[in-house]
Amino acid sequence: MALLYGADNELKQQIAIGRRANIDGLAEEQVNAESRLCLNCHRSILREVQNIENNPASMRLNVLKQTSMQTCLICNSMDNVHRLSLKCRVDVFIRQNIFIPTGTRSCNHHLDEDGLLLSFLLPALQFINHPYLVPGPELVIFLQEIRSIARGVNKWLCCEKDLNEEEFRSVVGLSKEHFTDLYTFCHPVRTENLAERETKKLKSIFWCKLLTSRCDEELQDAIEYEKVKYPFTVPQMMKEAAAKREEKDKMAMQRQQDIAKKMEKLEQWKEELHSKIEKKESEAMQAKMRKDRLIEEVRRHFGYTVDPKDDRFKELLEKKEKEQKKAMKEARKKAKEEKMVKMLLNKKDKATQAEAKSEE
Repeated sequence: MALLYGADNELKQQIAIGRRANIDGLAEEQVNAESRLCLNCHRSILREVQNIENNPASMRLNVLKQTSMQTCLICNSMDNVHRLSLKCRVDVFIRQNIFIPTGTRSCNHHLDEDGLLLSFLLPALQFINHPYLVPGPELVIFLQEIRSIARGVNKWLCCEKDLNEEEFRSVVGLSKEHFTDLYTFCHPVRTENLAERETKKLKSIFWCKLLTSRCDEELQDAIEYEKVKYPFTVPQMMKEAAAKREEKDKMAMQRQQDIAKKMEKLEQWKEELHSKIEKKESEAMQAKMRKDRLIEEVRRHFGYTVDPKDDRFKELLEKKEKEQKKAMKEARKKAKEEKMVKMLLNKKDKATQAEAKSEE
């Protein structure tokens, strides 16, 4: 079994997805990097890749990357999905330079009122750049749709999506978000020709007329109030809230990791603390015992009980303490010298053994 892992196998994954979509009765399964191919299917897909690359009719395109042809291309859901229209596929190709194969599906809530993918979802689409063979009849239909869109483009009078935010605001005087809200919630206006329906085109022309200083002050104030009160669109607010939530979760996770690291060292810190306390108690006990011994020696020196506050007692005690400190210092010095001598002897013995081995 061949594992479809790595960037070199992404094209094989997409071919396997397309083949599964053309076979009826197969259980739904997403094809990913962990999926495997039998040797026969792997050889067949390799031959198909070579044929496409060698075919002079193939074109190198940015083809949409999918996990299944039966699920939504955005959220991989299987509920309430429908095939994308030709107009939607052409729109994505024009805006993002991504070719969407026939039969690709999407949920309804990812589409706008014209059946096109929502604009803020387009940058998230993933693709693979590779040679792709579009059947002749399908290519003709696709090119005809591109031609019809190109012929029907009349800038903002045709569709507000053909302008960016700055261009639209310079023509209409409103952001696209505010214009859409106004168009959605305003009551329909009856025209002289009852057969004519109110469209976004007519509404945008009306707003252009308002920009020529023929709008009343109250309406202008209402528009300015809405723009100030709601300066951000819903996707912008959702994105900001998601960023804040992600930052908060990240800080909480970092704090939990710090606590876990400190808890791992808690027992070690306890042992170190207990050892320090025991060492200080031991040193204090030894100091007290030395002091008691000195006091007893001073009393034996006088041969009778002497008041510890007596000057002679204090003088002799201080003298004994100095002698004791001097003796302890000499003992430490002697121990250090013995340690150094022992270390030198060990080095000498090692050198002698090394010479003996080299002579042998």
